[in-house]
Amino acid sequence: MDDNEPSALSVSWAIEALGDEVRTCLNGPCALTAAIEFQPDVVLLDIAMPSMNGLEVCARLRADPQFSHVKIIAQTGRGDKETRRQTAEHGFDLHLVKPVDPDLLEDMLDLLRTGHHR
Repeated sequence: MDDNEPSALSVSWAIEALGDEVRTCLNGPCALTAAIEFQPDVVLLDIAMPSMNGLEVCARLRADPQFSHVKIIAQTGRGDKETRRQTAEHGFDLHLVKPVDPDLLEDMLDLLRTGHHR
């Protein structure tokens, strides 16, 4: 989920290039609906979103038992210690700083697939 459509599309294309199926959303309500319909294994959430930010979407996903297996990656322009603390406290598994480095994204997805994180 990212409200910046070019950013959302470039990340989705990078993930598709790795052979994974992707759903792209530009806002929080869409992300929640897509999660219910698509049942993802991994969710990337932009933090700074209008009306419903990524922290709130993450909290809602974490509160729903059907998403207990889902790994959630924060994707934000901020990589400072306070923002990283905030995403960890809200239940994110990993923190990715934008602009997204496709190689780092691939490494994160591989890490989540193998279950060796945090």
